Amino acid sequence: VRKHLNLVKELARILGKITREFHNCLFEYGIDMVFICDDWAFKNKLIYNPKHWNEIVKPVYKELAKNAHAHDAHFLVHSDGDVRETLPFLVDARVDAIEPLESEAGIKLKPLKKHFGDKITLIGNIAASDILTFGTIEDTINATKQAIMDAASGGGYVLGAGSDILG
Repeated sequence: VRKHLNLVKELARILGKITREFHNCLFEYGIDMVFICDDWAFKNKLIYNPKHWNEIVKPVYKELAKNAHAHDAHFLVHSDGDVRETLPFLVDARVDAIEPLESEAGIKLKPLKKHFGDKITLIGNIAASDILTFGTIEDTINATKQAIMDAASGGGYVLGAGSDILG
């Protein structure tokens, strides 16, 4: 990215164009929600510097969201890891929802709901590699209740796993 920023931007733009065309095929069949699975974060930080993420990824997402909205559809994005620094950019790009909000990466629902809950739908956050895979039924019930208490008020939260469920 540091050595070839313009090339990376162009590659992202092209991938966005291909994704938009794929989404358009789905819209022709009446699909009203599309997403992109585009992991951009590790457990403790972003893969890109946030400045570069804003320059490279946000314009692509902004175009994909605009296209989805033009088709009366919603645009969701997926990334495991600590995505907190990208939430203002996602909101600015008019992305409708973010998932899975990986709790194992330090994502806490309550502060996200407070700062972004009326701007973007939050999906997930139940610890998949811990509670849902190895926890007890009581652990799962408690985590579910906590997530509902932290983020469900006023809408804008979809209960779900915080990443893939291992088995």
